[in-house]
Amino acid sequence: MAKHSRLTVTFLIALVVTVVVACGKIQIGGFQKQREMDVALRGVLAGRTPEYATKDPEGARLWKQTKTFYERRQFAPAWVEKAKPGPQIDELVESLRAAEAEGLDPQLYNVAMIEERRKEASKGFLSDKGFDPREAGALDVWFTYLYMKYASDLADGLSDLASTDPAWKIKPEKFDSLSHLENALTENRIADSLRELSPRASEY
Repeated sequence: MAKHSRLTVTFLIALVVTVVVACGKIQIGGFQKQREMDVALRGVLAGRTPEYATKDPEGARLWKQTKTFYERRQFAPAWVEKAKPGPQIDELVESLRAAEAEGLDPQLYNVAMIEERRKEASKGFLSDKGFDPREAGALDVWFTYLYMKYASDLADGLSDLASTDPAWKIKPEKFDSLSHLENALTENRIADSLRELSPRASEY
């Protein structure tokens, strides 16, 4: 009995040591991923305007707001932490899926691609699964731009018509997508913040 007890204690000690070492490795790995992600995030913001930013005044305005968003938060990521997707991404995807009901094409916001990347990042089981840290920073910036783009399209749908048709006399009200996103993140209500922007009219 005493021998059995000693073996049990030895096994438990070994198990605890293994768990502690594994947790330590995951923690160190997490810090390393965060550093790599931060470098990538800053690189995207300091580089050329990405392809997903539309080549028009609205796209330029939204990209400028995206850069300001990260400057205000000292370049801290908003959607991904230590290369792992946060719950806000799921809320963003849920909202973008509903774009068609708002008279908008979900594929304009690359919903399928986001869902695929989110699925790939969640395949790990009892492992430190997530995005590649070298692309996680870039993805975080992309998600921010997508939120602002969709929010702007919902709240200010007249902007495109006003900018393309010189005869259009109605000047749309300015919508501050930057502040809207900041408030949504602070209050942890990404989906609700977009849902409340749904236009009351049935047509744009």
